Amino acid sequence: MWLSPTVKRTTYANGDTISVEMNQYQTLQLGSTNDLTGTKISSSNVVSVFCQSDNSAEAGVAERILNIQSYLLVDKRTVSAAIRKKISIPDNRPSAMAIGHVGIITLVVVFSLAIVPDIFRVLHFMKNINRKNDI
Repeated sequence: MWLSPTVKRTTYANGDTISVEMNQYQTLQLGSTNDLTGTKISSSNVVSVFCQSDNSAEAGVAERILNIQSYLLVDKRTVSAAIRKKISIPDNRPSAMAIGHVGIITLVVVFSLAIVPDIFRVLHFMKNINRKNDI
């Protein structure tokens, strides 16, 4: 004896089309006491379908779950948040520009204070070497 499936309190006969609109993460369980082999599922988006009957019990369910998990796995290195951490965008605000200029000037002054005396010392050393060679 074949029993027709019922969806939203409507009973469907063999060959009927069941149309259901679903939002993301919603589920639909369609069942019957008889075999639903040959049931066609159509969707405008990616869906996951699990079928189980008394004959198949849990055969292959673990494999299907792993398949879905691998499909849904996201590489964290390619998401926009990870990419934005590694890039720098221009900041044309006057305050940001001023801080950048002050930083550059500070670095130049600090390195100049360390290098300029050495330059004078090298020039003085070379001048003394030239005097000794002239004698």
